[in-house]
Amino acid sequence: MTNYYNDSGGNTTNYGTNETLLLKKDIDSVQVGQQTENPKPKRIIGIVIVILILLLQTTLSEFGQVVLFDFPKPFFVCMSSSAFLFLAIPIELVALKIDQSKKSNKEKQPLMARSIQETNDELESNNNDSMIETIKSEFSKSEFSYPKFFLVCFGMTFLLLVTNWLWMIGFSLTEVSTATAIYQSATVFVFIFSIIILKDKPTLLKVVYVFLFIGGVVGITVADQLSGDDSSKFPHAVIGDIIMVVSACLWALYEVLVNKFFGKASRTVLNFFIGMTTFNMLIIGIPTLAIINKIGFEPFDLPDNKQLTDLAIMASIAFALLYVMNIGLSICSPLFVRSGELMTIPGTLFWDIIFKHYKMPLTSIPGFVAIIVGFVLSLYVENKAMKEHDDQSSSQSTKNSSKVDPENQISSDDFVDILVSTSSSSSSYNSYTFTS
Repeated sequence: MTNYYNDSGGNTTNYGTNETLLLKKDIDSVQVGQQTENPKPKRIIGIVIVILILLLQTTLSEFGQVVLFDFPKPFFVCMSSSAFLFLAIPIELVALKIDQSKKSNKEKQPLMARSIQETNDELESNNNDSMIETIKSEFSKSEFSYPKFFLVCFGMTFLLLVTNWLWMIGFSLTEVSTATAIYQSATVFVFIFSIIILKDKPTLLKVVYVFLFIGGVVGITVADQLSGDDSSKFPHAVIGDIIMVVSACLWALYEVLVNKFFGKASRTVLNFFIGMTTFNMLIIGIPTLAIINKIGFEPFDLPDNKQLTDLAIMASIAFALLYVMNIGLSICSPLFVRSGELMTIPGTLFWDIIFKHYKMPLTSIPGFVAIIVGFVLSLYVENKAMKEHDDQSSSQSTKNSSKVDPENQISSDDFVDILVSTSSSSSSYNSYTFTS
């Protein structure tokens, strides 16, 4: 197809058979680096993630209690609950394949549908479209070298394993409601670790909703103790409570470290971190399982078919929970994620009332109300913080796009010269590359 260009004087120039027809009004508007990037609605995603955490953790707590009482092998149950985490890696590979497909389709769009910078970035990476090269590129953009990544993954898996194991041991030594409430004291440790490790600045509203959470947990614990009917059922309840506090502290450390190491990581790096948990769990868990079986701490037994099915269901729920939780920790503050976990206290209460016909002690109502009010307040605080961050990012993006380097700015005449060269020579240039 023959293309023509009309200049301001009304003269018409024939530019040959190049298939791309450029309008002067489009040419005049093109500048390198001038892109408008809309900030992602992270605050909406964050709220959805917290609600999912509430639903998944409530389900896991109730179902996990059934599994653990039917198959009282805390370490084996702990290991099996991470069995499906490796699925994060194939999920990421599928996502990368979809991204590459979208990229390929985008490259087929007309030239003027995209900015010059986008075109250059895409065409320069044509030789790096293989899956392996794409993954290497994602890791190269992160702060992780390969040895550091594997070391961090191994350490985080060890911390997660110890945390969950202690939780299951403590869970079997004390009242379920008490154990759940005490475990949520992790909120206090998250608050402390966020200040120490993440250098988070405490605000008045954060302090208020943290104290509401603490007051709610204390209130529920006291109410449970006052309404306890059979203390002989758990003769080692004090030891169980202490173990739950230690587990809560370690879990808080895990959440804060995920935010520190992977808060700015790409989706690819985050998914590989989650997926590596299964393999590291096997490396650490199998020798540990043999040792505790040898010393008689937890004799090894294979589950029957029903127990195996229950463990598989529990592992599926645990995979969904940890997957969603790690995504939440990578885009939200640890305290905000904690708010979703804290809501499992009233969540499990409503479950027990509806399905188990549990009669809630009236003395525990203030504690539940405090937690719910704290949850609503945390939603407000985090939503406000994310909105301010998005507004700052949008403002900064606008400022950057308005500052164009004169050396990189392309005038209408320069762009036309490039187009003329495109129609008469090869499609590869030192600075710009165009395909017809």
